[in-house]
Amino acid sequence: MSSSRASRPERVSSNAWRTTSVKPTRSGERVSDELYARASEQYDDRALATLIMAIGQVCFFLPLALIGKPLPGVSLAEQWRQ
Repeated sequence: MSSSRASRPERVSSNAWRTTSVKPTRSGERVSDELYARASEQYDDRALATLIMAIGQVCFFLPLALIGKPLPGVSLAEQWRQ
C-alpha cells in the first residue's frame, strides 16, 4: 500500500515499526516524543498497548526466523532435530 493511500493510523503504525526496527539514535531513544504523541492521538490506551506488543513480538522472533530459517508448517520442536 502506498503511503499516500494509507490512513493516518496506518502511517503512524508504520513509522512506529520503522523507528523500533532500526538502531537507536545517539541518545538511545528509538521512538521520539513526537511519534508517541501522534500514536496516542490515533489509538486509545488499549490499542496503543496492542500495537506496542505486536511490534515487540515481531522484533523478538525476527532474529530466530533470520538465523534459524524455520520451515513453514513444521513445529519449532521438530525444526532443528538431527
